[in-house]
Formats: sequence, C-alpha cells, structure tokens
Amino acid sequence: MLRDERGMTLTELMVTTVIMVVVTLGIYSAFEYAIFNYNYLEGRAVVQQEGRTAVDLMSRYVRMSETLVDGVGNDLTIQADADDDTQWETIRFYVVGTTLFMDYTDNAVVTTRRLVDNVRNVDVFTYFDSNGAVITDQYERPTKTKRVTMKLVVDDNPNQPLGALTLKTAVEMRNRQ
Repeated sequence: MLRDERGMTLTELMVTTVIMVVVTLGIYSAFEYAIFNYNYLEGRAVVQQEGRTAVDLMSRYVRMSETLVDGVGNDLTIQADADDDTQWETIRFYVVGTTLFMDYTDNAVVTTRRLVDNVRNVDVFTYFDSNGAVITDQYERPTKTKRVTMKLVVDDNPNQPLGALTLKTAVEMRNRQ
C-alpha cells in the first residue's frame, strides 16, 4: 500500500485546523474593526453636520437681527424680521446641559428646536463692539454689540481618540441701528 493513500495523520489534521482557526479569527477581527470604524465615522459625520447646520442657522439670524435683547455665555436672544412680515420675531439660542436649542417666537407662539447635542464649550457666544473690543459687561451688550462670534465645540463621544470638533464663525449685525 502506498503512503499517499492512507489519508491525513491526526497531527496534520490538527495543524490544518489551527491554521484555519487563525485565518478565520483574522478575517473576523478585520471585519469587526471595519464595522467599528464605520459606526464611529458615521456618528462623527452626523455631529459635524448638525454642528455646521447650527452655526449656519445662528449666523443667519444674528446677521439679520435688529436688536440684541440679551447675551450671556451660552444664551443669546435677538429680535429680527425673520419671515419678512414687518413684525419682529424673538429668537433665542441657549444650551441646556450639553444640547443647543433655538426658541423661535412669532405672534406669541414659541417653537423650540433642538439644534445639536454634545456641546462641550462653556461660552458659545462672544460679543464685540464697533472697535473690535470684547464686551464683558452683559448689560452693555444689548446696546454696544456690533459683531458676535459663535464657537461650537461638539463631540459625538468624548472617550474616542480624535476628540472634539470646533466650529467657529464671526457675524456682523447688519441691521443693527
């Protein structure tokens, strides 16, 4: 009888099984890592898009505002004719916990909208006078503010290595009297 016709020995079978298990675990690990990265990057993209939308919306309303009613740290209230009906609407941006909200008041009807979650910074708004100096006195802000900077620091998961995303813009109050 020829040696090739006897089949595989137990040792050969065990070595083949171990090699197959190692290859299968390697493929599974690569697949699991790809799924983790996909979910992480998708969450980051959502937070980035929400943050950009929030900054764009805030800058649009601040730019068209006619009156700055109040501004303290994470709270900004303005009045503007946002819907072109010749009546001023009151628009308030504020942070509760780590969520940025917008209240839109038109004819005594308040509509609240969540803009973005996971806001990490303490001072979203900074106020400047016509000379470019920062206005620190909150009681002077309604009368002296000419430019507002908005800075959002958002993060979908603060435990991840890439860290927070910072979105910043400066807006001149065009319709300010």
